[in-house]
Amino acid sequence: MSDFRISTAFRATMDQLRESGLASIFLALVSALVLVALIVIMSFALFSGIDMFDAIETGVAGPVGFVAAFIFLMFFGLAYCAAAMAIFRHCVDGFRADFVTSLTYGWKAAFPVVGMMILIYLVLAIIFGFAVFAIIAAMGGFADNFDILSDLENVSVGLIVLAVIVYFAFFIVLGLFIPARFGLAGPAMAAERRLNPFWALGRSWSMTKGSTLKLMAYLLLISLAWFVIYLFVAIIAGILSAVGFAYAEQTIIYPFTLAYMILYNMIISGIYVQLAGGALVNEEQIDDVFG
Repeated sequence: MSDFRISTAFRATMDQLRESGLASIFLALVSALVLVALIVIMSFALFSGIDMFDAIETGVAGPVGFVAAFIFLMFFGLAYCAAAMAIFRHCVDGFRADFVTSLTYGWKAAFPVVGMMILIYLVLAIIFGFAVFAIIAAMGGFADNFDILSDLENVSVGLIVLAVIVYFAFFIVLGLFIPARFGLAGPAMAAERRLNPFWALGRSWSMTKGSTLKLMAYLLLISLAWFVIYLFVAIIAGILSAVGFAYAEQTIIYPFTLAYMILYNMIISGIYVQLAGGALVNEEQIDDVFG
């Protein structure tokens, strides 16, 4: 197992972008089209022609709106995971996997990945809920009007500092540490053709051992760069919208966000390739050599 080197991982990402950027865009777009098709089909099949997009945007009261929102989130998660896993498969396979093979694997892997993510989010929600409950209780309990901080003079500085520390601790853990240690699960699944995300989490943990701080710093730099560029793009979109360009957000922000999603997955794939020792050799290649 190699030690993590930012320069080597960055070069691997640039190689993937050069060789597979166009294919990755198509993989993401096809997954998005599948998402739209599924939502339209479900609108007519389950909701008797009710527009689920409208139900989600307008917040239809009652079970219809809830079910529509839940199905939309599930389909969105599946489409995103399918696109990401398809990109991982194409990139870590040395660009030998064709479009259909990558897309098929992406959708096969998306279902167990989404199931695992739901379980993890539930656990994190419980942990976060207990932390928030403890902070509120320490600040004096629950007010009838839920305006806990309306009387700030009764809240000690120490408790406010504790709340800030807990907030940034969650940011570091959820935003940097977990992606650094478990972020290679997707490329690991794709590289070894597995569909067990829990095995992939263990594989990612073992691969990133000893490189945690470097990976966290790398991901932090990427996040900061994304924030600065996104802010610049958002300002441009806002200016265009102010001067009368009605679809500035759809034509600028959405494609830019899609491009970042593709690039980020390639960055993660580049990290995996670098830590795996460069060129990947799988069982199919061994059979080709010795067959």
